[in-house]
Amino acid sequence: MTCCACSTQQDYALFEPGCRHVAKDIQGQDVANPAAMILSATMMLRHLGLDHHANTIAAGVYEVVKNHKIRTPDMGGKNHTTDFTKAVIDQL
Repeated sequence: MTCCACSTQQDYALFEPGCRHVAKDIQGQDVANPAAMILSATMMLRHLGLDHHANTIAAGVYEVVKNHKIRTPDMGGKNHTTDFTKAVIDQL
């Protein structure tokens, strides 16, 4: 599973996927794993006090991963970014 991160200070907050490269090798191919980006968005929602929304979305991501049906190439599958994202949306 990919990771996400947040950095907060008194006047700002930054939420991001924990990616350490820009993935130029897969750019435009619809094969990037969106899990970390989606989970970083849930961290932002929690920061804004929208815990229910964050928990619902995060649960959707975890359910998709747990089901082993939709897998991007980095997870050993052949699905696309949009397939994973749609599967998460379908869990909501």
